[in-house]
Amino acid sequence: MGHENTIIVWKANRAILSSVFNLPPDRNIISIPPKEEDDANKSKITKRSKMTIFDGERVIIFDDNKVSVRQYGDRQRDDRAVIYYLIYKTFLNYNCLSPEKENTEFTPEVNTVSFKLHRYITKHVEEDGKTISCIDTEPCEIVLNKKDITDYLTVIDETIFYAICYYLLGCDTQRYFLIEFYKCLEVINSHFENEKKMTRVLKPHGFLGQVYKEARRLANDRRNPLSIARHAPYKGASFQSIDTKWLFSDPIGRKAFETGEKACRNMIDSYLQFRAAVNP
Repeated sequence: MGHENTIIVWKANRAILSSVFNLPPDRNIISIPPKEEDDANKSKITKRSKMTIFDGERVIIFDDNKVSVRQYGDRQRDDRAVIYYLIYKTFLNYNCLSPEKENTEFTPEVNTVSFKLHRYITKHVEEDGKTISCIDTEPCEIVLNKKDITDYLTVIDETIFYAICYYLLGCDTQRYFLIEFYKCLEVINSHFENEKKMTRVLKPHGFLGQVYKEARRLANDRRNPLSIARHAPYKGASFQSIDTKWLFSDPIGRKAFETGEKACRNMIDSYLQFRAAVNP
């Protein structure tokens, strides 16, 4: 009989706001279990499994839309550093629940975990002799590697932790996403003291300078500002109103989100690669 410990379980109730990935249509409300056990197993976002890292210091347990982190040893760390990275990599919006008893003795040990999501695609259909573009989704998988988690926890610092927090906050507060995305960019830029140094250091690690500059412009433009930008317009200038309730239906709003999203994720990934290079 397996030994049981009480640990904190995090559960995803939806996907984070993203222009790239979403949950499968039948799991958009994933707090409601399917009626049949077979259907429940088939529709699971991920199979039950665990990853043991740092020579057994931490064990991460995955099960459908739940994840938990068990820690061993005297030095206990904040679970959020792991959870936020999992959210960032898998696009699942995990929230902290009450402690539960978990039996991990018979949970399979793995090096990779596959998550069943859907990818947004553009479809073209013929209607009344015209070609119309529409947004649809198709099944896809995101694979999470143990090495990615280990590398991240090895090089994590305050800068990357805050950058991921701001990015996720932007995905969670749709009305203010551009402001939070800017903070994500700003915290990494501030680490290097100025933009010129940041560009020089991060460029070899995949940093996209033009995307970064466009995201900054969208957030700070006072001559042709968006209503969701950081500043009021200059005298005599008018702003472009963006209805964030229908963000992806508005071409300008969608472009602003996609640009900010791409800039944030590119900057975070570039910074992580830089940290890995200087801390082998």
